[in-house]
This record gives sequence, structure tokens and C-alpha cells, in this order.
Amino acid sequence: MRSFLKQITQATRWFNFIQLKRNNKYKYYNIDWLRINKYIQENEPTKSTSFQHSYYKVKRIKLLLEEFLIVDFLQSTHPKIYGLL
Repeated sequence: MRSFLKQITQATRWFNFIQLKRNNKYKYYNIDWLRINKYIQENEPTKSTSFQHSYYKVKRIKLLLEEFLIVDFLQSTHPKIYGLL
């Protein structure tokens, strides 16, 4: 039962995250969200947390969002080269 509730909670959080206005543009990209999630969680223990893990997690998220912005800019300035990826 606990596992089921955990999955429901994770799905609800994901849905709420992707529905935020600031994330609307990411809906239409062909993004492998499972792989992105594994990259963000990278080697983090699942049953504990630390400031160091949180720090690196934030850094990875910011790096990914910055990459999305760069790709978006390149697509808008050079659509023939960087069409929809």
C-alpha cells in the first residue's frame, strides 16, 4: 500500500510541476523525462538527504534548464540548422 501511495504522490507532483506556466514550453519538446530524472537524482541515497546532495541536485537542475534555454534560442535564431530536435 505504501508503494502505491508513493507512486500516486510522485505522479501528482510531476503533473503539478509540468502544469506550471513557466514549464509550458517544455511540454512540446521530445524530452526523455525519465533519463533527466535519473541524471538529477544521480547517486543520491533514497532514504536520506544532505546539504551536499541538495547543492549538487540544484546545480544539475539549473544546468539542464540553461541548456533548454540555449537550445530554444538556437532554434529560434537558426531554424534550418536547429529545427525541432
